[in-house]
Amino acid sequence: SLDEQIAVVGPKVIVALGEAAARALLGEASLGQVRGQWGSYTPRGAAAVKVLPTFHPAALLRDPALKRDVWTDMKNLKKELES
Repeated sequence: SLDEQIAVVGPKVIVALGEAAARALLGEASLGQVRGQWGSYTPRGAAAVKVLPTFHPAALLRDPALKRDVWTDMKNLKKELES
């Protein structure tokens, strides 16, 4: 299961690409509400993992203007990984 895989890998963070991934990890909020904001996912039997939701790459192909938001999210991710 996804929880088992996360527990085995033990990531410092997870980047949720797209609304389906964000909802699976963070619940029912829409991507527009949670994009760029750190959330948390706690897999069964493992410690909580920070989750950063952002747009799916296919969305960037459909709407190149979204690249600016994703770039901001990736800079935020870099800062988190460096801390």
